[in-house]
Amino acid sequence: MKKYKFYFSIYLVLQTIIFSQNITMVDPSNNIGIDKWGIVNDGVMGGISQSNIYLNEANNIIFAGNVSLENNGGFASIRRGSMEIN
Repeated sequence: MKKYKFYFSIYLVLQTIIFSQNITMVDPSNNIGIDKWGIVNDGVMGGISQSNIYLNEANNIIFAGNVSLENNGGFASIRRGSMEIN
């Protein structure tokens, strides 16, 4: 059994190396900025959670807010629109 775990681990590492891709999430010089991101909170289900996204001084995306379990809510998320993969 240990032999199969070893080979499976090697397989996963090779798959990661072969199929990994670089995706630029934020790059103001190529017109990829914070405006490409959107917030999805539990308001879509009647919840009252609140969140926000912004860029800090180092151009990192900061996602912050308050999650509330009231009104059967309980989630806050961000997602980026469709992107090209190089």
